[in-house]
Amino acid sequence: MIRIKNLNLQQTAILRNFYNVSYEKPTNQIWSASFCLPQNDPTTKRINQLHFAEIMDVDKEYIGLFRVMTRTTTVNSEGRYIKYECSHVLSTLIDSTIEGYRQTKKGWSTRQVIEWILSFQDVKRWKLGKCDFDRNFEYSFENQNGLADAIFSVTDPFSEEYMWTYDTTSYPWTINLIKPETTPVCRIREGWNLQSLSVEENPLKVINKIYALGKGDGINNVNFKRINGGKNYVEDKTSQSDYGLIEYIWKDERFMSEDSLLSSAQAMLDKFKRPIVTWTVKAVDLIKAIPPNSMVRIPKIDELRQGRVVQLWTTLFGVVDLRIMNEKKTDMFGDPGNLELDIGYIGEDIGTTLADIQRKMEIYKLSSVGATNKDTISTAENCDKDHPLVIRFYVEEELKRVNKILFTYRLEKFRAYSKAIKGGGATVQSTSAGGASKQTSSSGGGSVQGGTSAAGGGSSQTSSAAGQSTNTSSAGGNHAHRMFMFRGKTSGIDEYVRCNYQATGNSTWVVMETLYDGDLWTDNSSGEHSHSVTTPAHTHQVTTPNHTHNFNISIPEHTHQIEIPAHTHKITLPDHTHEIDYGIWESPNTASAIQVKIDGKKAVNITGTSGERINLVEHLYKNNDGTLTRGWHTIEVIPNGLARIVAQTTIYGFIGSTEGEEL
Repeated sequence: MIRIKNLNLQQTAILRNFYNVSYEKPTNQIWSASFCLPQNDPTTKRINQLHFAEIMDVDKEYIGLFRVMTRTTTVNSEGRYIKYECSHVLSTLIDSTIEGYRQTKKGWSTRQVIEWILSFQDVKRWKLGKCDFDRNFEYSFENQNGLADAIFSVTDPFSEEYMWTYDTTSYPWTINLIKPETTPVCRIREGWNLQSLSVEENPLKVINKIYALGKGDGINNVNFKRINGGKNYVEDKTSQSDYGLIEYIWKDERFMSEDSLLSSAQAMLDKFKRPIVTWTVKAVDLIKAIPPNSMVRIPKIDELRQGRVVQLWTTLFGVVDLRIMNEKKTDMFGDPGNLELDIGYIGEDIGTTLADIQRKMEIYKLSSVGATNKDTISTAENCDKDHPLVIRFYVEEELKRVNKILFTYRLEKFRAYSKAIKGGGATVQSTSAGGASKQTSSSGGGSVQGGTSAAGGGSSQTSSAAGQSTNTSSAGGNHAHRMFMFRGKTSGIDEYVRCNYQATGNSTWVVMETLYDGDLWTDNSSGEHSHSVTTPAHTHQVTTPNHTHNFNISIPEHTHQIEIPAHTHKITLPDHTHEIDYGIWESPNTASAIQVKIDGKKAVNITGTSGERINLVEHLYKNNDGTLTRGWHTIEVIPNGLARIVAQTTIYGFIGSTEGEEL
């Protein structure tokens, strides 16, 4: 039976005159079906492309829900008919896209990844049902056309057998990811339901050493060296011994995780390390071939269906357990018992071949492979040992690899930039001077200085003077005159002392014995008095001969004592401004060595006053898995003195086209 449904899943027609109904159910791929109708069948007007056809077998067994795709009208000698080719409704996932760059979050489970992909559906037709896997692989998509390939790519890194199954009997439709059974539940037996068997062994597909590369270019290709003992390949020594070394370089831009890439490469190696054996079986579907009203009862073990493990009994190969990978019927109503099966070893997905891999690569051509980027930081700062040059840079999450960090620097003379500013005026008092007594050094003394000056004499003059009588004014009384100056002792008799005296006013010396050893004075006169002086008229004749005056000055040795008391100084600064003095002043000396630290802790063995293109990448802090820590990193340059440090830091890293919204 075939029912036609519109886009809203409302039934629009039930087909009666169909024929040549076929279907094919390949494991882990989109199924297909086809049927024919006479060209003049009125129901053809109700079958629209991209609408749905629900197909059931002769005994009402549900085959699946398909989408009407290609319609071909044929006219020949046998008549006129229309052939409809259909795809399973899983193909509706092709209608939606993943626009731009999208990436899963680290640590997401397989279920979270599948549900995230399904969230991009424009019309929510599919939901996730059962999911037997919890693998924390990371995935990314860029400008992905269709979600079906994105869904199938989730299992690409799996190294164990898996199976996608579908339930379209309820809406929204359900997709499941299960671990298939490994125990045989059905049989194909020579002489019973086996019609023919063909076994193809193809050594052309043998691969026993696979080099795997993920997203990126050049040295920035994602690989799994770090988690695979430094080797970027997987290999099978037994296969190499049996068939020789056969290598293959596999590059898939979808892989950004080294774990995912390694698992997928190992799964591929397990599949292709020996010749591919394809078992093609034509069997009798006894359950369909025996009429329902027959008295013969066919056991369930003879029901052969896609995905089940079948036990093949033959004389040539003995008993072999295999999995049904593809189930096909060419005429399910005209010849319901005729069944074709592709079977393969358990654990292998023979539906995936190198051709399939190449096809998937074509799908992902729009993915950006990213590029190596360069970021240059130039700095020039005055520094000392307490104020180092600090270069900071931020490592983004999208930066998958830092290839190198080249550091170039040189030390120059410290620079000072000066200018005066408004003083503001103020009264300022100095601190106490402390006061002290200070003595000068000796003057040297004991020197005698002499000289001679001309008297200007040699002339004679006479002047006339009228005589007169004059009284002096009062003398004031009470005074004395020094007669002799004491010049020292010589000797003495009894109580007398012999002393030397010089007469006052001349150079006469006398020796006298006296009880007194000091100057000799006249006795004091008493009372005021005056003198009467009469000068007669007269003339003066003065003759001054030519002469000179000699003199000597004696300076004895001596010092000077200066007393400075404790005191302060008071300074008053009026409100004023200063002119700007433009210019750059350099220190005469500069630092002789530096120290370099990475991220504030790691010291790097760089000490010279200059260096060029020094790679610092190995000194950066990394996570436990060896990847560079994300966020801020610092490079500190510490001179051992004043210096101006001129530096350039160039960061080379690989980053993809990952700009987009947070997921």
